Amino acid sequence: NTLMRTKSEKPVILQSMQFSDVANFQSTMVSISIEIFGRNINPMNPFAGRESAMHVTLTNQGEGDIENAIIEARCSENLQFVDSGALFGSSRRHVRLPKLKPTKKIKYKLSLRSAPSLTTGTILFELRSADWKSSDQIQSYTLNVSRQG
Repeated sequence: NTLMRTKSEKPVILQSMQFSDVANFQSTMVSISIEIFGRNINPMNPFAGRESAMHVTLTNQGEGDIENAIIEARCSENLQFVDSGALFGSSRRHVRLPKLKPTKKIKYKLSLRSAPSLTTGTILFELRSADWKSSDQIQSYTLNVSRQG
């Protein structure tokens, strides 16, 4: 496993960054906002120095409901999504969104752990309808991340 660390290795912290976009989705408008915090921002978290925090916010900015939708995130091999402080992470996370009425938003909070060798990596987000017949209902976003310092 490329993400196992010895005690002497310094954790790799990601550059802080913000990304946002607005797109047509399911006959309405959706905005996505992604923030990466170079340091995990919760001072009560004992793992705050070892992981970077990521917040993903989806907002329904249109007139119709967003329903039966999934957001999926996949990252390159030198990154992992982790529940804060967890020993093991994964390269893929997906959740089914609750129904989002106009003006409603939902925020997901994740932690990112980087391999010691990381210089740059990518995170791909896909927002899509859960109904496989709606293949045209896909919005993709790619974030390029890099190590701090």
